[in-house]
Amino acid sequence: FQLHARQLRRGALLLALLCAVAVPVLEGPAMQRRYHATARDLAGRQAHWIDGLGLIGPGWVRWLAGMGLGSYPRLHHQYSKEPAHAAAYGLMGAGGRNWLQLAGGSPVYIDQLVAVAPQRRYILSFDARTLRGAPELGVSLCEKWLYSANCKWSVERLPTQPAWRRYVLAVDTPPWAKRRPVKLSLTNLRQGSILAVSNVALRAPEGGNLLANGTFADGMDRWLPVYDNYQPWHLENWWLQMLIEQGACGVLAHVLLLACAAMALLRRRRAPYRAMPAVAAALAAFLTLTFIDSLGDFYRITFVFYLITILTMLQARHSPQESS
Repeated sequence: FQLHARQLRRGALLLALLCAVAVPVLEGPAMQRRYHATARDLAGRQAHWIDGLGLIGPGWVRWLAGMGLGSYPRLHHQYSKEPAHAAAYGLMGAGGRNWLQLAGGSPVYIDQLVAVAPQRRYILSFDARTLRGAPELGVSLCEKWLYSANCKWSVERLPTQPAWRRYVLAVDTPPWAKRRPVKLSLTNLRQGSILAVSNVALRAPEGGNLLANGTFADGMDRWLPVYDNYQPWHLENWWLQMLIEQGACGVLAHVLLLACAAMALLRRRRAPYRAMPAVAAALAAFLTLTFIDSLGDFYRITFVFYLITILTMLQARHSPQESS
């Protein structure tokens, strides 16, 4: 009885601490804005889900087996009726030169970390040429943590001639106060156009080049593609995206997996398995988010989910029999 009372006191103290942390966050202006936008956000998600289900090709085989793992971004780019389609990028090479090819659309930013100082002038140089349309190469220096902040933009409108041309721009960094990591980003801002860029360099006043692999001779080494519009890449619903990519068979397999994990937890509910409430809460939280986000595209989170689920079943299988 004393042990039970001590556990209750600890639980009550933990709950009080959680409430003390959660209440200011939930009552803050950021969460209040999210609450007020709930109806609009849900309507947007529902329209996005309907558009996504329309990407499944005709025939019962595709509904049963899916369109292929990881196929949703390609299907959205090719067949979606939504106005925003993801921009494309790729690496090309010919005649001893390598270049990055950027197609316009919902922006994809090709980022690289750079060690720049605030309130200094840097010289940005690059080779570029037009492959289609009238592209606009956007180059930015931004503080980045979760989101971009304090960006310094330069936009270069490329001529329609397909010949390579050298560009040199002066970039003055703003007075960054928080000193987050700073990234240089390349993107094509003009929908429907295609450009090529190579030999990118960012030089400090002392003359040193702060960029690595600016010629793209080593592929995408040191460069990272990122985006700020998720819809062309994720359906924002794990189960519906699973239906598109893996079909009804994939959905059924995951339902059976979760059913086995739930049965394993129920078998251990009276055993001295202290981690059972935490495991059950973690799985429940993950599954709740799967209805409003495509968590399967976040590989580290997905790995932890499968690891916990499989270990839960193994723990129940190899546990000693409960005494009657």
